[in-house]
Amino acid sequence: MGGSTTTFSWGVYQNFYTLNWRPHARIPADGDGDNTCPSGIEAVKCWRDTDSDILWAYGVGGEDCHSTCSLAGATPSAYQCDETTPIDGGLAQVSDIMSNFGPNTYNANDPGEFTCNLGRCWSGTSSRQIAIYEYRSDCYVPTNTDVYVCGSKFGNANCYGERFNQVCPCVPGCSWAAGGVCVCVYANFDIFLISLISFSHA
Repeated sequence: MGGSTTTFSWGVYQNFYTLNWRPHARIPADGDGDNTCPSGIEAVKCWRDTDSDILWAYGVGGEDCHSTCSLAGATPSAYQCDETTPIDGGLAQVSDIMSNFGPNTYNANDPGEFTCNLGRCWSGTSSRQIAIYEYRSDCYVPTNTDVYVCGSKFGNANCYGERFNQVCPCVPGCSWAAGGVCVCVYANFDIFLISLISFSHA
């Protein structure tokens, strides 16, 4: 972690303060610098699909997509992973998403926009979320075409020792990854509804 960068995250998880990072983490590629998320945190990059209004968050591996989407928002409760946005267009769809994340600064053989190669392990598929290995521009396509897998984490036993970053579809909302913030929001909303019902019956 460099002292001049915000390349780590912290917060409250299951009632404990946490510092979330892993050694030698690789910041997502953002060659042209146009993919800053609302949070401004360097551990995650964003691109908004104006056709679907999905905010695609490209984040450091090690966590699930709920955490990645929570890191992308201006507040932890601004975004949650959207399970209703599956990848059903195969490598072409993943390639289209990744092409919006600017030049891949980790692969000298991929000088233009991020251009996906089919991953060399598991026939280029992922049983979880979209997986990216920047040094080869390898992209792994989710096998689940019905829903997007938001709650799965990448383990350490990856392909040939490669460590993956992930890409997640985010929509406005609050998941457990935001910690107690969501509880407060929902509790206040419940109080508002109870007050509104009481007022309407007065």
